[in-house]
Amino acid sequence: MRESDIAARVGGDEFNIALIDIASEQNAAEISQGILNALGEPFTLREKEGVRVAASIGIAIYPTDSRDIETLAIKADAAMRRAKLNGGNKYTFFDQNVDYAA
Repeated sequence: MRESDIAARVGGDEFNIALIDIASEQNAAEISQGILNALGEPFTLREKEGVRVAASIGIAIYPTDSRDIETLAIKADAAMRRAKLNGGNKYTFFDQNVDYAA
């Protein structure tokens, strides 16, 4: 993440990240891949070495996907669920073919 971005825990193991002033979808993809790479680095937990974390990231873009924050969050969540269904540990952009109930 960049210093200008905002992260918030929304519950359990779910977080929302607002990428402020991205230049393109490619920038969102690069930042998302960077987050996945960082989370995938092994660490030590309670003296157990080599612990790894995986994540699934859903991306919705303002104003293309929506102009209001609630709808953006719903669409990002739908895209995240698709990423999980496709094996997880990846990012997926929202598109009109994403099943909201997935």
